[in-house]
Amino acid sequence: MWAPLFDRMTTRDVGRRFKASEALQFFEEQVIPLTPKSILSLTPDAKRAYEAYDYYDRWKYLDPDFVEKWAAYREPPVPRHIHFLRE
Repeated sequence: MWAPLFDRMTTRDVGRRFKASEALQFFEEQVIPLTPKSILSLTPDAKRAYEAYDYYDRWKYLDPDFVEKWAAYREPPVPRHIHFLRE
């Protein structure tokens, strides 16, 4: 449930971006009930912590059914011209 939350909190489309209250509500109603407590208590992997946000695919290892269900929350990849402008 982290991928839909993070993508909706950081989407480039400001109109679709969660407000703080919406993010909290989503976390309390979707993330906490559907995520095992052992996962909620994990600390980030140091290797992944340094991966560029725009290049890391949070959806990569998720179940295809889950990805399909939450596709509306998925942020599309950053366009190449944006990557070019940032470098």
